[in-house]
Amino acid sequence: MEHPAIPPVPASILMTVEPAGGAWTRSVELARELCDAGSEVTLAVTGGSLSPDQRALAYRIPGLDMQENASSRPEECADWLLDLEDALSPRVVHLNGCLEGALPWRTRTVMSVHPGQLTRPPQANDPDSWARQRETLRRSLTAADLVVAPSHAVLSLLVESYGLSGGRIIPPGRDPSAFAPADKEPLILGVGRVWESAKNFSLLDDIAPLLNWPMVVAGDNRTPAGEAIRLDNVSLLGRLPQGQLAAWYARAAIFVYPSRFEPSGLSVLEAALSGCALVLADTPSLREIWTGAALFACPDDPAAFAARLRQLAEDRSLREAMGHAARSRALRYGSRRMAEAYCAAYGEALATSSMRSPAAAMQLPL
Repeated sequence: MEHPAIPPVPASILMTVEPAGGAWTRSVELARELCDAGSEVTLAVTGGSLSPDQRALAYRIPGLDMQENASSRPEECADWLLDLEDALSPRVVHLNGCLEGALPWRTRTVMSVHPGQLTRPPQANDPDSWARQRETLRRSLTAADLVVAPSHAVLSLLVESYGLSGGRIIPPGRDPSAFAPADKEPLILGVGRVWESAKNFSLLDDIAPLLNWPMVVAGDNRTPAGEAIRLDNVSLLGRLPQGQLAAWYARAAIFVYPSRFEPSGLSVLEAALSGCALVLADTPSLREIWTGAALFACPDDPAAFAARLRQLAEDRSLREAMGHAARSRALRYGSRRMAEAYCAAYGEALATSSMRSPAAAMQLPL
């Protein structure tokens, strides 16, 4: 079956991204679709080093140009990005860093907001860093030609907390062909950054002894400082390449996600495409996308999560019905549809009649 053509894409796009988290996955997925549609995409990677599997995945995309700057100094990264803009003269700059919109870009900008950056705590040695970061984010939102949020809940947060006017909602998408159900096993899977307290994986460790099914968790368990986070009652798989992770999704009958704050959950989407029955934290964004295709529990109520997981484990008919419902819902969020929506967003940004006024010089928060 042939897909309909993506709407007209800009001839060239400079896209910024950090290697950590779902922003990387979504950006590579989007870049693949845009390159396939004929755009020249440069992926500008800042804020850390790519893993070998990340680099291999990106280099397999025909036509994708990838530039990397692993500097930890925000000022150096900012200068590097602006130099790239000068060298490439892109038609659109797509920003995946919430703090980059306030740079003095000459090109039209579309800024995708990834809400993990909205909740970063202040640094221990710099209690004023959060206030500076919030102010820089406010300026970035004001300066960007178009702001994209992954859900109505996140867009409402930006309007209420930062005074954003307007904006567009584009949920993340994944290529359905990369994930498929297999023969399901009596296995509960969780996926995410284990070290990040907001992901709430300690809850899974607490309830695992209350369940009759084994539970495994895939994801990085080392903090940025290198400290290893332990979970004593679940099996830790560590960070897995995409192919290996897809195999675990295919096997697991149930997927659990207890994150206290989640804009959309790419791992939830991947699990749903793989036919897993879903037990999710009851948060506004996850409710918005998955109501009717998942069971929910309060992220601060371990007993409620345990009850939901036992309910699915003990009722095969319900479990299979919820797995089918999750996959059916997930197919609405393919990478092709995401690319179509972003092409419309690029067109909207390019059509704005106001003159591009460079933002004032800024200091990114350290």
